[in-house]
Amino acid sequence: MKRIAVASLVALTVACSADRETQPQRPEPDKGRMAPRSRLEGDFLKEAVILYVWLDARDGKCKLREKVPGEIRAQSGSAVKWFIEGSCEGAHTITIDRRLKRGGVLKDLFEGIAPIEAPATDGQVMSATVRKIEEGEKGLYRYRVFIDGQPAQYNSEARDGTLAACPTWPCGDFEFDY
Repeated sequence: MKRIAVASLVALTVACSADRETQPQRPEPDKGRMAPRSRLEGDFLKEAVILYVWLDARDGKCKLREKVPGEIRAQSGSAVKWFIEGSCEGAHTITIDRRLKRGGVLKDLFEGIAPIEAPATDGQVMSATVRKIEEGEKGLYRYRVFIDGQPAQYNSEARDGTLAACPTWPCGDFEFDY
């Protein structure tokens, strides 16, 4: 029995080592300097996000299940969507603030003037079309989620989501100045 367990452990270790060698390895950051944090790896658009909601029985508030809403990667003309999963009993509304924040400045990158909102019930979809992005507007923006007119809550206030915008995708490196 012990021989089988040892043989299985050896086989598993060899398999994991072989798998690790086939995956691209990231170089170690220089000592004394933090490596830049970039989740924007890959040359693909990501135009949809799922917002998971639930009704907290302790205080009766509709809240997000995740602290940070998902990341969006969009270009001029992209139809961006926020899908709502889960449900909050009663009349609760989720809104995405049209004013996106970058470097302390608020900007509306969406076409039209209609609010981006929906009931906080399973299956609802909020959508907006990204207007033409000029080269100088390329960058990372923060979007805010509101529930019933208040900043979205998790166990504390939820963080803002990220929207990476550029004229056409892929558009290279981004300045992390939001």
